[in-house]
Amino acid sequence: MARSEQVLSVAEEVGGLAVRGDLTEQPDIARLIDTVGERWGRLDVLVNNAGDPPKGDPLTLPDAAWRDSFELLFMSALRLSRAAVPLLRAADGGAIVNISAADGLEPHLMFPIGGSMRAALSALTKLLARRLAADRIRVNSVLPWVVLDAASEWRSEEIPMSRAATHDEVARVVSFLCSPAGSYLTGVNLPIDGGWSRRL
Repeated sequence: MARSEQVLSVAEEVGGLAVRGDLTEQPDIARLIDTVGERWGRLDVLVNNAGDPPKGDPLTLPDAAWRDSFELLFMSALRLSRAAVPLLRAADGGAIVNISAADGLEPHLMFPIGGSMRAALSALTKLLARRLAADRIRVNSVLPWVVLDAASEWRSEEIPMSRAATHDEVARVVSFLCSPAGSYLTGVNLPIDGGWSRRL
């Protein structure tokens, strides 16, 4: 789902299904889940992935930026997960993966909204994992930091591995969490940050 018409052409290219809409709008989320149910009658995997919030000084960013980001990064994941549960149960279980970010573990002054919302998303991941375990629905989050197509061309002394992650590296971790190989993992907030975060 995306607001842009481009999502429809991308889905057609890869043989997928797309619904044009807004992740901050409950009716659009309901329409997305209803479309999946009508097409397949079940759902095996839900990946919640939204955009990045504005950055800036936490003392000067306007209230609207915080509210809008809460709707985009937190409420969209909650609403989509809640709406998807019946279809996941119909598949006798499945996986939910939230695409978060490492600043949910290590707040960064340049990204105060993002870090705050992702910390909340990490808590939601833990809560939903406990709530849905009996339904054989696993809930995890991945927490990348810098992700680029040409990761080898970017360098940073802040990251022990000195480079960004690639989209493929993040996708492989998500794939693992959704696969039988990750069948005993739930409630995990997994950094994919090249060692950037320092928490134990």
